Amino acid sequence: MQPAWPAVHGQGRRLGMGGAWIGGEWQLPDHRGEPPLAWSPGAFLAPAAPAGPVGLFGSGRAALRAAIEALGGHGTAVLLPAYGCLALTQAALQAGARPVYYPGDGLARPLWTALDQLAAHHDAGLAVLVHAFGVLQDGDAARQLVLRREDCSHTLCNASGSTHLGPEITAAAVASLRKLLPIPSGGLCALWAPGHLPAPSGSAAFAQARTEAFALPPGPERCRRLQACEQLLDHIPAGELAPDAAAALASLAAAPESALQSWRQRTRRNREALASALDGSGCRVVHAQLPAATCPPGLLLRHPDRTRLAARLLAGGVEAVLHWPPTPAATPHMSREERLLAASALTLPCDGRWTEPHMLRVAAGCRPH
Repeated sequence: MQPAWPAVHGQGRRLGMGGAWIGGEWQLPDHRGEPPLAWSPGAFLAPAAPAGPVGLFGSGRAALRAAIEALGGHGTAVLLPAYGCLALTQAALQAGARPVYYPGDGLARPLWTALDQLAAHHDAGLAVLVHAFGVLQDGDAARQLVLRREDCSHTLCNASGSTHLGPEITAAAVASLRKLLPIPSGGLCALWAPGHLPAPSGSAAFAQARTEAFALPPGPERCRRLQACEQLLDHIPAGELAPDAAAALASLAAAPESALQSWRQRTRRNREALASALDGSGCRVVHAQLPAATCPPGLLLRHPDRTRLAARLLAGGVEAVLHWPPTPAATPHMSREERLLAASALTLPCDGRWTEPHMLRVAAGCRPH
């Protein structure tokens, strides 16, 4: 029996394997009478309100820029992971800060001794710790560095493993909400240290450009158009949420904490089912055992020919993500393990939109034919 497909962009498009697209970025859907996916942004923050402001922005990059401006300021040296999303570097540069790159291991975790030496050498008062792929970083080591900012876009947790963000480790937390919610754009920044977030300002051009990009069939051209959309945010001091995304976020905000737990449970079950089904496929699952409570939006694996695998999956209706094209300025600072990860990493979709039959289909597409 063909499983029921969630209401996401591309629903109903016929493909070589039949059915609709699995994965890809969220686009605000018409639920056609179905209840919206429940997730509470309020549950993302600690029960005690942050001492500083909380802001919603057009993207995670815009939220990060606001955090750097609030905590560091122009000319501040900001420690960034050498293997990380280009948006980290862009946000630092847009805030007038000076990026300094630290190396990591094969799971994108910091090499703490090197990070500590760089912090002392560059007199850096601001560090970015990214919980990449659901791998929580070492909270005790972070405390020793007096960490100032935490990226939770891949986890819904902080470095202590708490299901709430809080001030015990960081002075600020930032997340890209569209990685975690069924909305087309959005970033969250919460400050637990004194600071001032810039007032949001922006345009609906971003939302319009993304709508036009999603009208294209999945493939290289749509990827290029989506990347061009991001450039619209580069020129906005702090991009505002598009009206449709703000409305979707407001409607989701009333969801109870139990809805968040349900989302986590579905995602973790999907991830376990997908990892198990990939046995014998030639794909190496990275970090199969997740820390308790973490909830990454995808399953990270390594494959010796990931580009060909991604193309084969796309032909079958599964959009995988290549993580990440290395930032040119950061590449010389990457460790050997990070270079291997950068050349072979691929992320498969497994978030709470899907069911176990969807995961079996994804795994089938990973097997050589």
